[in-house]
Formats: sequence, C-alpha cells, structure tokens
Amino acid sequence: SSLPEPARKTDHNDKRLQLRWHDFRSTLNEADFESTLSSDEFTNSGGSSHSNADSGLRNLETSSQLEDALNAARYEWPEGDNRYFLPKDALESLITPNAIENEIIRSNMRLPVDQSLDQVVEQIFRFAPKLFCILVSLRKAEYMTDFLEEDLHDIDLPFERPENPKRSQGFKLCSRLHPNHPIRSMSFWRSKWAKEFSREQWSVLSPVFEKTDRIEHYDFDSNTVLPFTRDEEQSETKVKEGGFDVFDAEVKMLAIFSESRQHAHLIRLLATFEFKGAFYLLFPYAKANLRDYWKQTPVPEFSEFTTKWLLRECKGIASAVQRIHGYQTTLEATEAESDLFDLNEVCSSFSESEERVYGRHGDIKPENILWSDEDTLDADLRFNDQGVLLIADFGLMRVHKTQTRFRVLPEQAAGSAPYEPPEMAEPRICTVASRLHDIWSLGCVYLEFITWLVCTQDGLQQLLESRSVRSNNGVDETFYTLIDNGISGPPRKAILKESVQRWIRELHNKPRCSEFVHDFVNLIADHMLIADQHQRIRCGPLNEKLAQMVRKAEEDCDYLVPRNPQLTQHRIPRMVRRYQNAQIIYIRQKNSYSKLYITRILFEELLQAYSIFPRIWDFMLPFSFKTYESDIGHAPFKFRRLGPLSRSHTASFECAYGFRYVRRNGRSHMMVDNSDYDPWSVRQTVIYQQYNSFINKVTFVVVSPSDEVRVILEDEVLHSREDGKRIDPFHLHLILIGNVHESWRLYIRSVERDLTEQSNRVILAQVQSQTERLSPLTDFAVNFIDRQRLKVTEDKILDLVIIFESLHNTISKLHLQCRNHCTGSSCVDCTCAAILDEFEDQMQDVQLNLKKVDVLYKRAQSTAKLVSVKRPAEIITC
Repeated sequence: SSLPEPARKTDHNDKRLQLRWHDFRSTLNEADFESTLSSDEFTNSGGSSHSNADSGLRNLETSSQLEDALNAARYEWPEGDNRYFLPKDALESLITPNAIENEIIRSNMRLPVDQSLDQVVEQIFRFAPKLFCILVSLRKAEYMTDFLEEDLHDIDLPFERPENPKRSQGFKLCSRLHPNHPIRSMSFWRSKWAKEFSREQWSVLSPVFEKTDRIEHYDFDSNTVLPFTRDEEQSETKVKEGGFDVFDAEVKMLAIFSESRQHAHLIRLLATFEFKGAFYLLFPYAKANLRDYWKQTPVPEFSEFTTKWLLRECKGIASAVQRIHGYQTTLEATEAESDLFDLNEVCSSFSESEERVYGRHGDIKPENILWSDEDTLDADLRFNDQGVLLIADFGLMRVHKTQTRFRVLPEQAAGSAPYEPPEMAEPRICTVASRLHDIWSLGCVYLEFITWLVCTQDGLQQLLESRSVRSNNGVDETFYTLIDNGISGPPRKAILKESVQRWIRELHNKPRCSEFVHDFVNLIADHMLIADQHQRIRCGPLNEKLAQMVRKAEEDCDYLVPRNPQLTQHRIPRMVRRYQNAQIIYIRQKNSYSKLYITRILFEELLQAYSIFPRIWDFMLPFSFKTYESDIGHAPFKFRRLGPLSRSHTASFECAYGFRYVRRNGRSHMMVDNSDYDPWSVRQTVIYQQYNSFINKVTFVVVSPSDEVRVILEDEVLHSREDGKRIDPFHLHLILIGNVHESWRLYIRSVERDLTEQSNRVILAQVQSQTERLSPLTDFAVNFIDRQRLKVTEDKILDLVIIFESLHNTISKLHLQCRNHCTGSSCVDCTCAAILDEFEDQMQDVQLNLKKVDVLYKRAQSTAKLVSVKRPAEIITC
C-alpha cells in the first residue's frame, strides 16, 4: 500500500529545497565550469570515493555494491579538497526500490513496527533517498529505522548543530526544521560518528539549478559542495575580482535586460549566488568567446554560408548594442541603492512618468562576445549550425538618465585599452564619454572579424603586430595614435594609426575581397573608426546600413562571394559536393601514375574559395614527377592541429597524405608486337582533410579520386547526416584505405602467377641445356623478351615494397593521431577504440603483404640468377 506524505509541515520557501537544474551551465567569475547536468552527461568514472579510516564507524566488514556504486559516481570539487558531491541523476539512478530492498536485507535492518518490507522501501524511496544514501555511505544503513520512526526525512536535511551547543553534551545534530532539538536517533552515537554524518550529508545536498522566469539569488552554506566537475580557465588572471559594488553594478545592468526584454544577442543572467563571501553570476554555457573561436577556426571557409553568417552576426551585435543605447523605458533611482536580492523589482519598477534612461556597454571586445551553439532564444539564429554571438560582461556598462547621460568624464569610463576610443586616453581632446565609445570599440571588433574571414588567423596576428608600438610604458595596441596639433587648440589630436589605414587599404586588394567585403570595410573606415566621436555613426544608422547589406545578400547571389571569370580557363576539371556539415572537392586527372598535377592558379582559387590550408601545396608538389622510374613513394603523412587543445571539445586539425591503388584496366595479359599488356593499372590519390570540431565541419580535397573513393566519401557524409551523428574524422580514412587492400591482394596473386610462369620457363630452359643431346626442347629457349618480362616483374615487386612501406607508414600515423585525438579531448559516444583496432588490423594486413612481396622478390632474384648463367655457345633468339 502507498504511504501518505509526512504529516509534519515544512518550510516550502526554503531556497535550498527549490533548486533545480535542467540544461544550464555556469560561468563564475568569468571562469567556465562544466557541471553534471543531465543523465547523458553523468558517468560512473567521475570523482573518487573517499574512505573512512575509523573502523569504529563501520559496523559491516565489507562494503555493499550500492556503497561502491555511490562512491564511484561522486565527483570531487574543488579538486584536491577531499570534498565530493553526488549528482542528482546518479542518486536517482542508484537509489531504486530494488537497491533499497537489497540493502535492507543485506544490512539486517530492523523494520518499523506494523510496516512491511514493501512499505519501508516505498517510504525511503519517496521521502528519504538522500538520508538513506548518507547512511549507506557510512555503512550504517541498519539505523535507517530509527530515523523513520522519529519521522526524519530528506526535508530535514541538512542536520545542523544547535545554536548554543554545550561542550559537555558532545557533538549533537538537529533537524534544520527544529534547530534546537537534538535528534533522538543519534543520541547514543559517538561524537565521531555524528561528525562523519555532518560532513557526509553535504555530498547529497549539492544545489541543482532550475530555469525560472525570475532571476533568483541564492545564499549557499559554506559547507555546500558546488556541482562542478572542472575549471577550464584556471589562470587567476582571468578571474575578475571586485567587491560588492562591482557585482551589484553588473547584476543591475543584466537585470534591466532580463528575460522579459531579452535580446537574442545579449547574454542572459540565469541566477546569482553568494558562496563563502564571494558573489557569482550564473549564465548559459558558451563554448568560447569570439577571440577563442577565431583561434579554433584559424582558416575559415570563404563561402556564401560563412560570409552570410558573419554579416548576420555583426547585424545582431549592432542591434544588441542599439538595445543598450536606446533602451525604451525608464528606471527609477538607477544609480541609487537598491535591494540586490529583489532583482525582479528592478526590472518591473518602471512607469510612464519617469524619465527615459540611456545605456552604454563600455567594454566591447572579442573576449566579451561569446560564441554559443546550444542555448539561444531563437533556434533560427544558429545559422548553418555555426552558432550565435552574444554580448556579455556588463560590469562596465552604465545606464544614465536623460539629463546626465553626457556627463561622464572619460577618465571615469573604464574599458579595455586596445579597443578604447581616442577620447578615453586624452580627456583634453573632448570632455564627453558617451555611447559613441561603443561604436569605436565595435568598429575595432568588426575590422578584426573581417580580417579573420579574408586573411585567416594569420592575418589577425599581422594586424596586431602592425599596430603594436613599443614604448617605455609597454606595448600600445590601440587602433589610434596621438599627434601634435600645432600652437593653437588642444596640444594633441587623435588619428587612426597609419598601419591600420594601410591594413584597410590592403583588405580591398585581397583575393577574397568581394563586393560585401568592400562595403563592410568602407563602413568601418568611413563611419566607425573616426577619431572625432561627433562624426561617428550612431547605432540606428549603423543597423540600417547592415540591414541593407543583409537584403542585398539575399537578392544578389554574387554579393557575398567573389566570382572571377579569369580563373575558369586555368581550371582542371573538378567537382564540388556540398553538404550540411561537409564539402568535398574533387580534382580529376586523366593519368595519375607518373604525376599529379595541380596548377598554381587553381591552388590559389582553392585557398580563396574553400579555405584550404596553404601547405597543401607542399603535399602536392612531391607527387608531381618521379625522379627515378622506381621512385613511386609518397611525401610523408602530414598533420597539423588547429588551435589549442581543450578538454571541453575535440580538437580541430588538418592532414594530407597520398596512397597508391590498383585497378583492372580491361585488357588481357598478352604479347602484341613484342609489347606486354598488363591487365592492371596502378594509380595514386591525394587526400586532404580539414576538420573543424567547433562546427563539426569537414572539408575534403581529393586529387584524382577513383569512383570507389567518391562513393565512400559521399555515403559516409550522407549517412552521418541522416543518422544525426557527428562526423567521425578518422573513420573516413579507415574506410578509404581499407578499400584498397583487396585489390592489392588480387594484384599480388597476378604478379605471383606471372613470376611462376617465367621461372618455370627459365627452369625448363635450364633442363633443355642439360638434355638437348637426347631430346631438344627448342620451345623453351630463353630469349630477350623473356629476360625483359622478368625484369619488368622484378621492378613491379620492388614497387610493391615501396608502396606497402609507404602505406604502412600512413596507417601508423593515422593510428597515432587518432589515439592522440581521443586521449586529448572529451568524446561523447567515443568510437575511437574500435577505429584504433581496425587501423591495427590494416597495419597487420600490410605487413602480411610485405612478407609475401619479400618472398616473391627472393624468387625473382633466384630466377634472374639462372637467366644470367652463361652456357657455351648459347644462342639467344629475338
């Protein structure tokens, strides 16, 4: 029979019991943490179990399976602090009715009077799973009956010490609902046992956050173990420090742009909390800021998709800044003291009679623009699965009333030096710090953004180096400089640095420059990066110009990406296949045995249009011509990781290699006009791959592909799209190389048959020389053609040695990089182990082929020695 709820009333307003978490992750002090949030993120390998050396606390000789599972499921946080928490998902998956029943039986737990085993199991499962979990971890599950009879359940946790404990009474604990009434069930416990319980209980009381319509503020007990598993930004310099005023300022600004007035490109504040005297802000998880995104995608694809994404994101950011600048409401006593913990009143205390407020961000830079691909207000904004940009860090933002919005002194308006406008550095230039500061900073970000697209990450570094000026005060990385202004007027004036002006001019001449790039760069140079702030464009007109570009891009397919007809006459026949998460570029050639040829012009076009790694030219050149007839080896396997390695996602990389394959050519093996027609043709293919893990995008360039290679690549990409799975970057190589093994085995058999036929003929010719007096065998005379065919066969065998050694080297390098890729990143549903096993099988197959070829080579040498033996009066017929 089911049990009713406990009759005792509880304080349902207690925030510690109302915390729930669904799919959000936190950003604390600008450090990204990843918490255990949902069942698919929970693993039994996280965390370590902590043991109690005190044998007196353990009433059982051995631990139960449930205890072991609970210990294995815990996470330690902070690392090295010997404090653990059990994720909510783990608790729910482990404390099941069956597990409770098994533990009751195993521990010989006494059942309460007038209750059956099923009733006790149901009561624990419904009302006291955490309390039961604590006792199991302490190996004191048999005492659960005492707590149930005293009507103690999870709502009584945490057990707390009395307000004024008497030392003579030892270590006593009370229900949080009855703080001055020691728990009778623990009255006979030793103080050491009670202390263990007091510490252990916090492992199941880790907060679980929940998305609500309100911005909640929580005040956590100092014993709380926060539900985080790792800190990916451990550098203390990245943690923003400050007192309550800094925290209060940012919270107020975020509260103004709360959920009810949320802009799609403004970061959302989910909650705030205080822990151990420090204040924290909780935001949706973002994988990177814009600066990191550039580094993780150093060579962006210059295509219509990427260019349109950049344009839409820049339009969205400008719209978000306009929302800040022209906030269409009023705020009463914005700069006055207010109750921090009633943030929702800050958002709702507006009235039509109050005066309008105006805001500015004050610290726009790539580090304060986050890139996210999962938690956006509008799913449509994740254009082409490339994510959305969110403006964050409102700590320097200010909102001012109408009559005071132009009264902030420049020296009072803090910001980040490289993106500060000229008036910030020299107050005498102008006396106003206004919203136009954000326009300058946004122009700097836009210039870097378009540089990344047109000139890649290397271009960003060149722009930084060109504008950096060393002095006694350090390195000046701003976009402007101050010059003398003559005798009259202010002593100095600001201008855009000559290096920046030169860089803008060079952007117009870059191969990737399209009509959109021209327009966008002109917008930055002519309207945003203007030293005189009064001449800068306002946010309204800026959004209008960007909106015009968006409309033009939708109407004109040639607006975003350049079309250069001069390149068509130099193109080698090629074909491009585009998919949602992949693009495959085929370069076809008529004959690939002796050379692979790709023109310099076509190579430059690939760089411009498809963001191909420049060093692919090195990959191609070694294949162009053979130095010697037997020189059919390949350039070594080449691999480069793109961007720094991160534990939060798999690493981006690119690689290139070549391999030989063999195909039947449809001809029969016969002699025509003293020419030997081989039914097999050896071909070569070059594979280049670029894998972007941030957007799960794969680019392939395949030179001289076979029909099988084309089918394999396209099938794999299509299947991954249909199954909704991420493209496994190494699985494709596994299938491509594995496809050639069977044909090589058939080719080896063909060579073996040829060699057997030729060696038999030579042996019979030797027999003839010894028996010709008795029975002449003129049909088995070894002639010049026989010697020539034997030499060709021997050369084929030598070629096979080079081919298989090169193939073995390529597979071993792929195996190594796949292993590094797996161990250096956090893979979900990892298939690397299976791929590594198959790579090892392929290496064994190649080694087996090498052994077979070695045997054939020895046979060919032995046959050649027989042919080279001279006999008296030997006559060679031609």
